[in-house]
Amino acid sequence: MLVELEIDTKVPLRGCMSTLVIPDYDLVQPLSLGKNIVRFTPTKAGPVSLTCGMGAEMGKILVSS
Repeated sequence: MLVELEIDTKVPLRGCMSTLVIPDYDLVQPLSLGKNIVRFTPTKAGPVSLTCGMGAEMGKILVSS
């Protein structure tokens, strides 16, 4: 099932924080000011890490089956 994340960036992001990475799915998404839509299709249940462009964890989402 397709997952769609809406990220509403309120301030300009700079450096590595301007990129959202989902390492488990080889997804790299630049984030611009305003609404950003990130889509991916999980292949397994469990936690999915969200990182900045340099790999620092920004958060996690939990995929359930």
